[in-house]
Amino acid sequence: MLPLKNKKCITPSDYHGWKWGEPAEVNLNNVRCKFCDNIIKGGITKLKKHLGAKRENVAPCPRVSIQARKNIAQQHQELHSEKVSK
Repeated sequence: MLPLKNKKCITPSDYHGWKWGEPAEVNLNNVRCKFCDNIIKGGITKLKKHLGAKRENVAPCPRVSIQARKNIAQQHQELHSEKVSK
């Protein structure tokens, strides 16, 4: 992973989930939610669960828009269908 410089957000990859979060300065495995500013421990996977209100060991985001939640669910479904078809 890339180190953070001057408090600028440098995402570790081009993965689509990073448009809703940014690496936390304290620990690169933690992600700051761009909607509610909470720090989610456990990486981008936990952030997606936080935004998608999956309630799997993470609190749902109180400020995520319905459109963003639908977008996250759609991308998750597309990635899952690609894995199944392989």
